[in-house]
Amino acid sequence: MYSNYNWETKRKQLALVKAQYEAAAQSGRKMPVIVDASVRMEATMAANQQSFQFYPGPAGTPTNTEQRLSLNDGFSIFEIGVFVAKPASSTSTIFKLYSYPNAGVFSTSNVATSLDGFYNNGVLNISKEQVNYLDNYPLLNHRFVPQVQDGITFGYTTASATVPNGLDSFDGTQNGFAPLASYINITGRDTLSINIQLPAGLAAVESNQRVVLVFRGYKAYNVAR
Repeated sequence: MYSNYNWETKRKQLALVKAQYEAAAQSGRKMPVIVDASVRMEATMAANQQSFQFYPGPAGTPTNTEQRLSLNDGFSIFEIGVFVAKPASSTSTIFKLYSYPNAGVFSTSNVATSLDGFYNNGVLNISKEQVNYLDNYPLLNHRFVPQVQDGITFGYTTASATVPNGLDSFDGTQNGFAPLASYINITGRDTLSINIQLPAGLAAVESNQRVVLVFRGYKAYNVAR
């Protein structure tokens, strides 16, 4: 499962994060606890919508599947994942994340084609304290279509046999994620603007459809006091 995952790269990333806090500790600050972590943000999708805002800190009301930062925590972003989902309800906790517009899931007319446009033409922007860190970063970096897809039949069947249905051949350590060449440091206190922009609004959406933005990296506790 993890044969292609670069654990040596992760160890080097952690060393970089530790080094920056060790330098701060030399000036009298306490060395924080640093852990491998993720930040998960979600935004609902509506017909004709072409801008989606995300909040990594405590602002607003998160969904019950978001994983945000506390006010005083810091986070170093090394990888980004962009996914779409179709929960059964606004409070569901068992929905799947998709890195492509599966037509068997996003089956309402024009929804899958709209999501094709989302991945092929959408961009992600991140700014902190009015300084741009990602500018028109293409969502196409995150579009991953598995060779075996959810709900697609395969193999030979007979009239009396149960039709075999495929499941996404999806590796959660990699698929849908892309690394950043230069990592980004944020805290729960920062003034951040994190948004996805589309050149045109979505033609159609499913009920409860949402976009899920995931940051993977390292959390440092109580560094933003």
